[in-house]
Amino acid sequence: MSMTLVKHRNPLLSFSELSLPLPSPRSLWLAPSAAAWRARWLSSGHKFNGMSLKGLLQDDAAIRCLTSDVDEQVAHSAYLYGLAAQVWDHAQQSAILEASNDASSQLWLQSRQQKLYSSNFFSLPSHHH
Repeated sequence: MSMTLVKHRNPLLSFSELSLPLPSPRSLWLAPSAAAWRARWLSSGHKFNGMSLKGLLQDDAAIRCLTSDVDEQVAHSAYLYGLAAQVWDHAQQSAILEASNDASSQLWLQSRQQKLYSSNFFSLPSHHH
């Protein structure tokens, strides 16, 4: 997504990637040994919640309610990149449909723009960015 923003190219985000679960907290990934990982796993009461980027983008409030089962920094970055991909798509569709006299096309563009403007990411506390 970074290359998309810098080079102004199509995002390389597949629909299957949207459904992958968000990663577990870094404390698990950075455990120095299997025994340390197991101890951290058991002490955290970790439960698989299956939250994905797709889920975050479908429910804007979910970004404000992340559980300890998800790496918060990765989730925020993924959400931001997911929004950027939607903005990219909206810009491409606008270029095609803006001169259209079709009322349904105009309504679709307006609803997408409103959805992007109302995103909860920009209302998160600044220490999360």
